[in-house]
Amino acid sequence: MSNPRHSDPNSGNLVLHDSSTTALEAAATWTSKTDVEIHTTQVTGSVFTDQASTLYVDQSPDGTNWDVSDSYAVSASSGVGFTVEKVAAYTRVRLLCGATPQTTLRIYVYRRVR
Repeated sequence: MSNPRHSDPNSGNLVLHDSSTTALEAAATWTSKTDVEIHTTQVTGSVFTDQASTLYVDQSPDGTNWDVSDSYAVSASSGVGFTVEKVAAYTRVRLLCGATPQTTLRIYVYRRVR
């Protein structure tokens, strides 16, 4: 898979951090790799799934205690785009599947770097 980049000097480069197309079982969670890059300014991306799910962007000062969490409801058969300003040293993205197993999942997580 190619690594898309956005070259607008005012917004920084987008670098693919993690992704998945493996559908989740009911109540299962996909968790991205943890971003510890000091040059990351935002976590951004998109998710599409055929079942209701909840997307979380978690942030931590130490990689253990996830003190800040933004959440997004993902409706069945619809996509959600997200952008969160990085305010802590560590970030990760989680997707929690609802009560029905997914058959389709596309999730892409990017880091915006300065």
